[in-house]
Amino acid sequence: MAIMAFASVAVDPLGPSLWQYSITLHDTGTTPIGTFWFSWVPGEGFLASLPSSIESPAGWADMITNGAPPSDGYSIQWTSSSSPLMPSASLKGFSFESSEAPSSVFGDSVIHPGTPVSTSTVYSGAPFVGSVFQFVATPVPEPSAWAMLLVGFVALGFLGFRRNRAQRSA
Repeated sequence: MAIMAFASVAVDPLGPSLWQYSITLHDTGTTPIGTFWFSWVPGEGFLASLPSSIESPAGWADMITNGAPPSDGYSIQWTSSSSPLMPSASLKGFSFESSEAPSSVFGDSVIHPGTPVSTSTVYSGAPFVGSVFQFVATPVPEPSAWAMLLVGFVALGFLGFRRNRAQRSA
């Protein structure tokens, strides 16, 4: 049985220097996921500031792990002993607030250079138990980005239509 996953992260600004990060975890393997550890690989946390207002899906518990910079960074561990994420399913409800800007959370770690801050680890059971898989959580594009992309496609289509019509007229 293989454990595989990815996470998508939506960001909402809460103020001039506070953001809420909402995470959806997707189990793409054949093994249930019992631990989701955001911004962490064994022995290293990557968040430069202490996360706050951590929320968990039903049946999951959260805990801040690792230490304060500069020697290490923070990470968030979510575990479930009663409601693991089943294969081919997705789970919303993981979230936290941070003073770290999205450019930092989706960039390289300043504490452990060369590793993306959103690097995460999942286990099929409790932490350090069962199969393990590491991945980099990715941002969900903002609705405005989708709107601009759609407008761009419509404009390109219109220009192509006009060009094609002008060539037929000539």
